[in-house]
Amino acid sequence: MRKHTGRSAFGPALTLPHAFLLRLGIGGRGVRGTPTERDGGAVAVIVAVAMVALMGAAALAVDVGALLSERAQLQNGADAASIAIAQACAANSAGTTCTAPTATAQSLANGNTLAGSADVRSVSVSGGTATVTLGKTVPTSFAAALGIMSKDVSASATASWGTPRSGPAAVPLTFATCVFQSVPLGTAMDLYEHQIGDSSQSCTDAHNGSNLPGGFGWLNDPTGTCNLASVVSGQSFTAGSRTGNSISGACQALFTAYLGKTVLLPVFDSVAGQGTNGSYHISGWIGFQLLGWRYPGTSANTSGSASLAISPPNTGVIGKFLGYTTLDDAFTLGPVQPGYATVVALTH
Repeated sequence: MRKHTGRSAFGPALTLPHAFLLRLGIGGRGVRGTPTERDGGAVAVIVAVAMVALMGAAALAVDVGALLSERAQLQNGADAASIAIAQACAANSAGTTCTAPTATAQSLANGNTLAGSADVRSVSVSGGTATVTLGKTVPTSFAAALGIMSKDVSASATASWGTPRSGPAAVPLTFATCVFQSVPLGTAMDLYEHQIGDSSQSCTDAHNGSNLPGGFGWLNDPTGTCNLASVVSGQSFTAGSRTGNSISGACQALFTAYLGKTVLLPVFDSVAGQGTNGSYHISGWIGFQLLGWRYPGTSANTSGSASLAISPPNTGVIGKFLGYTTLDDAFTLGPVQPGYATVVALTH
């Protein structure tokens, strides 16, 4: 750029430094302000753009978290509702809860959400299953600034019920179907292992009223843990080698743990062979409340009736067969068989 010069009557022309001219606002290229002032404007633009991203991140963190929380609550409500309806249907398929389940679903949905309300979108009961779908429109907070005012969330659950077809045996012990069919369910009785039925020997069945000779109702327990991981209805299972005169330490520990509780045990409808070469044909499962037992060196009787105590040399257990409905996902289910146990499981 050409320097500014001039002449006067008093001497040669003055030459002014370029930096000084810039300070005076002379000689620039149309840009005013200091470098700091110009940088401040650029930062303002960056912050404005970043705020949009920050608002989006806030919406993601706060609103999405709230939506996930609402969905988890709806899932709890759907689970509870489907299980309750399935249990009611298993107990009485003609009952109001089974035939008109919406009110039950609404009540349980409301009781299992923190906000205390949820919309029952649908309830269906069919083919041994109960499916409940819940939903809710949730208002957003930060996402509203981006034009998203609300979001719909939903959850569904399916519970099934039926008679167990296969599953674990609480203890490897089985009884004849005629034992629990010969008396009203819930009747306390003593079950001698050397007889097919109770002490009155009134039980008859497809095996002509005779227990498996030398079998004593025990199933083979190859692991020695007093537990069978899988027993299947409609199949035959080898008799155990136990003579009935003793009980293993593992079984005694389980009996102690189960005393007063109800467990699922397999029942048989026929036998074949003898002793350890024999087998029991499993026909289904039944609930059994263990109230006592008697084996050499160990006994218990919590039935409240001294007449049910098993006296030496007899061995066996004391308890009640129950029309039992329980929540358990360890079993595969089939159609309901009247007189046998029913299991409810959350399947979806």
